[in-house]
Amino acid sequence: KASALELEGQFDESQKLLDRALQLPATARDMYRGELHRLLASCLMHTAPDKVADIEHHLQQSIHWCEQHNAQTLLLRCLLTQLKFSADSKQQQRLLDAVGELYSKFDQGLDTPDLLAAKKVLENKPADIA
Repeated sequence: KASALELEGQFDESQKLLDRALQLPATARDMYRGELHRLLASCLMHTAPDKVADIEHHLQQSIHWCEQHNAQTLLLRCLLTQLKFSADSKQQQRLLDAVGELYSKFDQGLDTPDLLAAKKVLENKPADIA
């Protein structure tokens, strides 16, 4: 539901829903905690772009969770979100390298939205970052 709210531009409502979801206890079945952090960072990018520390915190939490749980597709999604947020060209290059390395590991599902988005980013990277 938070993703749908975000797509509709209802970032405040999405953020409230995500904040409540992150307050739930973490369990072994909590397979989307990383995605919750990523979505919250994305909402903050729209509603409070000056809260850089909070955005970075949620992105790092998401990356950490994805790496711990070997959630490769979610990690790719998080890296793409972080790339949108990054203004530093060196960090952008590191993120593009990470996206490229991760993308190259996939041999199926190449027509899924996440992998198509990664391919598009990799094909259209700015010349000053290439």
